[in-house]
Amino acid sequence: MSVRIGHHLCLGMLAGLCMANVWASAERPTLVLGYPEREKKPFMAEAPNNAGIYQAILKRAAERVGAELKIERLPKKRIFQYMSEGRVDLYPGNPTAERSKSMAWILLGMRSRNICLVRADVPSFRHLSEAPPLRLIHEVGDSHADLVIQYPQLKGVLAAAQISMHDAVRMLRGGYGDLFVTQRETYLYYLHTQKVASLARYQIRYEEDCIGPEREHVLG
Repeated sequence: MSVRIGHHLCLGMLAGLCMANVWASAERPTLVLGYPEREKKPFMAEAPNNAGIYQAILKRAAERVGAELKIERLPKKRIFQYMSEGRVDLYPGNPTAERSKSMAWILLGMRSRNICLVRADVPSFRHLSEAPPLRLIHEVGDSHADLVIQYPQLKGVLAAAQISMHDAVRMLRGGYGDLFVTQRETYLYYLHTQKVASLARYQIRYEEDCIGPEREHVLG
């Protein structure tokens, strides 16, 4: 993953938000980043710990435009509600039609790739368009839930409000579903913490190009 701290578009958007906050009050502007309570390392630790890539980059960016960064850990649906109400300013995630009703999106300055974790007994495939019928495990408000619309052979399995990598591995091992989509960096970080080279011991494999090439991280 490449990181370009201080991306001009990101700084420009933050500066615009700061000016709006200054007009609303005479105090130093505070930008509120909304993020789910569960961990997604290395991007964000489990609440209440906010350590990770997102805090490091956006705190520095906020400081460069004269603002403070505040991180609120909330359920996803509440983040989107607060975003529409103006109580949350920033959300790093994937655009969807519903989210875009209350969010504008700009490049965050990082590139990453979504990968598929699948049960080992699932026939091999290169892309989800070629995949057999699979049960897709996803959490409440997850943008990946829209994959069932794009790929009709998939069936969504709403598992929980928050799903960590540990939860996803447990659910796949237990046959709760066949497929889980996450970011490559999150998968690699999990392997690092578990001190394993792969999830083969759990009868789980990963398909790197299942959704497509690397993409830009965006900030809502």
